[in-house]
Amino acid sequence: MTLIYSHRNQLNLAHFQFSIINPSNLARKNNFGLEIDRIFVCVEQGTTAVCILQELGLSCSSQILKSKSQGTLSKIFFFENMCLEIIWSAQSNFKCDYIVPDRPEGGLLKFNHSRNRLQTAINFAARYDWQQTKASPFGIGVSKKLGNYQKLNVRQDLVKDLIIDNHIYYTQQNQKNILEPFLFLVSDHLKIQPNQNYLNQLSITTHPLGVRKITDLKITLERGRRRASRLLSLLKNNNLLAIDYGLQPLLELTFDSGLQGEILDARPILPMILKY
Repeated sequence: MTLIYSHRNQLNLAHFQFSIINPSNLARKNNFGLEIDRIFVCVEQGTTAVCILQELGLSCSSQILKSKSQGTLSKIFFFENMCLEIIWSAQSNFKCDYIVPDRPEGGLLKFNHSRNRLQTAINFAARYDWQQTKASPFGIGVSKKLGNYQKLNVRQDLVKDLIIDNHIYYTQQNQKNILEPFLFLVSDHLKIQPNQNYLNQLSITTHPLGVRKITDLKITLERGRRRASRLLSLLKNNNLLAIDYGLQPLLELTFDSGLQGEILDARPILPMILKY
């Protein structure tokens, strides 16, 4: 892979060109009954992180969502097949009013209203300060595929130590291993993928960068002695995501199979690389 470096804007974000060699993990056909529904990234400076992604050419929803039980604020970037959520502490200095929609039309963002009641034991403090704690700042939410795919019973077929917490499922093994992303399964009625026509009408999946779908997902984990949790291994072995190990956490998102051959690097402010 040959990279050509240039500066994209005043934020000094790296901009590369690359060529796709290997096919997308998410694009490979299989009969596994799960799919990635959402990704979250924990940051200390929410406004800065959101502005960086907007500067890169991504559009986000206008609402700033608040979870009282989790003590978090967040903004969401929607794509045609999943969403990216930037999460930060509600205690941080954020000079803007936030909106928590109660019953939005078409059910859009309904999962956030429900999630306000969750009290999952996500160690947000450690994940915000990932550069010091070495925790992974990422979270991955998966859901059951609709259609004729392998039918799964989340308790019997996936992992037996699943904890049910107000319509999401997570495991103690993964929860305690902060070196890896927080993994959770989303119940059907909280899936982020609402009616596509409704999404298109709102134009919230339209981005100046021209990207539409996330077709590949790779996460770099801090090197450590802890073994990967069973749930993480399950997702990796079924090509829902790729895992690598390095000195710092990193999220690599590939859009539309990387047809334009471009890379945008948001580091060091955000541990993210966008390929499109």
